Amino acid sequence: MRKYSGDYECEVVYKSYNLYDGHSESTAMLLLEVKRNARYLEVNNWKVHIDSVRNERIYQEGYYPSWKNIQFLKNDSLYLYYWSGGQGGNSSASYSCRKL
Repeated sequence: MRKYSGDYECEVVYKSYNLYDGHSESTAMLLLEVKRNARYLEVNNWKVHIDSVRNERIYQEGYYPSWKNIQFLKNDSLYLYYWSGGQGGNSSASYSCRKL
């Protein structure tokens, strides 16, 4: 059985847009810990059932105007995406991570 838990090094791209200030974008590196608790994975304060992400499945929670996606890839990498928005703007965060 594949081990998802552990530390991941992530490049995070934050993007936002609003009607008054326009577009902004920044990038940061961070360390993300993935914990396994029985049949659940805890990622960035988010609890996901392990069967939801097997075999490189993309798991999505939420819907417009706010949702998040998670995907574990075979090469020990992890992809997270958060998006929220409304009438005046939106923001997103894309995490591209590799297991250490």
